[in-house]
Amino acid sequence: MQEPNRALRELDRMKTDFLNTVSHELQTPLTSIKWSADSLASLIGKYQNDKVSRLLEIIRNDNQRLTSLIEQLLDFPRIEAGQLAPKFASVNLHALIEASVTDILPLAQQK
Repeated sequence: MQEPNRALRELDRMKTDFLNTVSHELQTPLTSIKWSADSLASLIGKYQNDKVSRLLEIIRNDNQRLTSLIEQLLDFPRIEAGQLAPKFASVNLHALIEASVTDILPLAQQK
């Protein structure tokens, strides 16, 4: 009985290590993407048009969404260890669906 338990603990440790590694590796390019979008916005400044502004907004929003997802991944091991209690919150479903449709609409129109 001890051997299967030891194997399960090792598997759990490997999963936690994997989540930490993947999260870290994803955070680095996301930081670079955010910095690049902000720098681009500063460089073109007053020459921005509506299309460029919208594209920069999409980049920033998607970057924030991925950053939030990574933070949630990092929360799993803490929740499992009892170090972090899940927080439940109300969600504006209409706004969530509207934002999703807005994000996907350009791809849908291309297809």
